[in-house]
Amino acid sequence: MIVKMKKFSFLLFHKEYESFLEQLRSVGLVHINEKEGEVEDPQFDEIIRELSRIDALVKEFVKLKGESDTLDIKGVKKYKSAVSVIEAYQKLLEEKDALVVKQQQLEKYKEVWSPWGDFDLSKLDKIQEAGWDIGFYSCSERDWSPSWLEQYDILEIARHGVNRFFVIVSAVNDAVEIEADKVELPPISFTQCVSEVSQIEKKLAVNSDKLQQLTTVGLPLLEAYQLETQDKVNFASVHLTGDKVADNHVYLLEGYAPVEQVAEVKTFLDSEQIYYQESDPSFEERVPIKLKNNRFVRLFEMIGDLYSLPKYGELDLTPYFAPFYLLFFGFCLGDAGYGLLLMIMGFVFAPRTEGTTKSAMNLFKWLGLSTIFFGLLGGTLFGINLYDEGWGFYGNLNQALDAQGKTMNDHLFNLALILGVVQVLFGMIVKAINESKQFGIRYAVGTMGWLTLFFGILGTLVLGSFDVSETVIEYVRYGVLGVWFFAALLFNNPDRSMFANLGAGVWDSYNMATGMMGDILSYIRLFALGISSSILGFVFNTLAVQFAPENIIGKIIVMTVILVIGHGLNLFMGVLGSFVHPVRLTFVEFYKNAGFTGGGVKYNPFHKRADK
Repeated sequence: MIVKMKKFSFLLFHKEYESFLEQLRSVGLVHINEKEGEVEDPQFDEIIRELSRIDALVKEFVKLKGESDTLDIKGVKKYKSAVSVIEAYQKLLEEKDALVVKQQQLEKYKEVWSPWGDFDLSKLDKIQEAGWDIGFYSCSERDWSPSWLEQYDILEIARHGVNRFFVIVSAVNDAVEIEADKVELPPISFTQCVSEVSQIEKKLAVNSDKLQQLTTVGLPLLEAYQLETQDKVNFASVHLTGDKVADNHVYLLEGYAPVEQVAEVKTFLDSEQIYYQESDPSFEERVPIKLKNNRFVRLFEMIGDLYSLPKYGELDLTPYFAPFYLLFFGFCLGDAGYGLLLMIMGFVFAPRTEGTTKSAMNLFKWLGLSTIFFGLLGGTLFGINLYDEGWGFYGNLNQALDAQGKTMNDHLFNLALILGVVQVLFGMIVKAINESKQFGIRYAVGTMGWLTLFFGILGTLVLGSFDVSETVIEYVRYGVLGVWFFAALLFNNPDRSMFANLGAGVWDSYNMATGMMGDILSYIRLFALGISSSILGFVFNTLAVQFAPENIIGKIIVMTVILVIGHGLNLFMGVLGSFVHPVRLTFVEFYKNAGFTGGGVKYNPFHKRADK
C-alpha cells in the first residue's frame, strides 16, 4: 500500500532561508524534490567533487582495512579527524610510490648486472688510473665477428640465448670501433643492488602495515566525514531547489510528508512561525513513494524495487504479486530437500544479519517452504523421484496415475498453464481497479470488456460440462460478445470518438489475441525449470553410485564429494533460475496486464545522516 502524502508549500524571506533549512533538516520528515538535471553552481560542484573523492577513499580503505589484533594505540590516538587520516594516508602512499619506483630501478640494475657477475666497481677506476680502459659490450651471434679477436684484447664473459657478452681491454686513448652495443654499468654493484632491494622490501612491509593500521583506525572517521559531506551535498541541493521570487527576496519551496506525520510537521512550522500552505498532491506531480505493507509483503518489496516503485496514485502491486512469486519460486526449484536447506539457511542467518540481508534470509524461509510443498507435490527429494521409488502413498498414487495413462508431470504442466491464466486475468482485474482509482471508472470500461470476454469464455466452458441446454449457453455467448463489443471496441476510451475507439479496439484485439497466448505459454517455464532441477539432481545421484568404489570408506568419500558438489551446484543454479524467471513473469506478464506505470520516487526525507 502506498502511504498518502500531503504537499507543503513554504514561503520564506531570503535571510531566513538557510536557518529554516537547518531546522527542517533536524525534523527529518519532509521530502524535498530536488531539481532535475545539472545544477550550475561552482560551490555545489566543489562539494560534489569532494564527495566523489571521499567515496573513492572509503572504497580504498575498505579494501585495505585489516583485522589486526595488534593495533598501535598511540597511533590510534593521534588521528583526531578525517583530515588527519587523509593526510597520513596520502603521505604513506607517496612513500610507497617512491619505494616502488626505486625498487623497480634496482631490479633493472640487477638485470643489467646478471651476465657480468659481481665485482667491486672501484677496481675499474684503479685500472683506468693505470692507463687502461675496460669496455663492456654485447651483441647477437649474428653480429659477432671472429676478426675482433685479432684486432682487440677481448675476453668473453657470458652467453645468454643468442647474445654474447664480452669486455675489451684497451689503452685509455685508443678508440674501439665495433658493431656492438656498449653497456653502461649501473652506478652501484650487484651486491649493493641486492642489499638495497632487501631494505626496500622491509620498508614496503612496514609501509603496508602502517596502511593497514591507518585504514582500520581511520575508516570510521572517514565514513563519518563521508556522511557529513553527503549532508553538505544534500543541503546545497535543497538550497538550490528553492525558487526565487519577488526580486530574489523570497524563496518558494515545496515538500511532501506522510499524512500520519503531518501533525508533527505542522507543529514545527507553527512554532517557527513559517508561512506555509497544505494541500493534497495531484497524480501528475513527482510525489515521493512510501510503502506500508504487512511483515509478509514487506519481504517482497526488495523484488519490486528491482523494477520500479509505483507512481503515486496507482496501486502498489507488491501485495498482489507476492503470493504468485512465492508459488512460482517453489514450482521452479521443485525439490523438497533443496527447500529444506533454504529454510534452514533462513532460520540460521536471519538473526545474525541486518538490513537487506536479513530481509533476504527471512524471505528464504518462505521460499523454502514453497519449494518443500512443490517438491512433495512433484515427488522429488534431493533428486530422488519418490513416485518411481514407490515410497509410501507415492507408490499408490503412481499406480493410480498409470491407470489413467498419465504422470504427475502431466498435471504439473497443466498446473503451470492454469497459474498463468489465473495471474494474467488477475492482473487485468488489478488493471481495471487501477484505472478506476486513478482516472475514474469510465476509463476502466475497455479493460472490463476484455475481462467479460475471457470470463465469459471460461463460464461457457464450465456450463458445457453441466446439464445446461445449448440454447442457454448460446444466449450467454451472445451476451458476453455484446458486452465485449460495446465496452472493449466502442467505449474503451471516453476521450476519443466512437470511430477512433473502434479502430483502436480492433488493434487491441489483434494485440490481445497474439499477446495473451504468448503470455500464458510463458508460464510453461515454471514446469520446465522444475523438471530440469529434478533431472540434474537425479543425474548427480546416479554419478555418485556409478563412480563409487567397492571399498566402503572410499565409497563414502567418493559419493559424499560427488553429492555435495553436484547438489551444491544444482542448488545454486536452481535458486538463481528460480529467482530470475519468476521475476520475469512478474515484471513482464503480470505488470503488463496489470497496466503498471511505475517511475515513482522513493520517499527520502530531508535529514542529517551524520547524526544517525
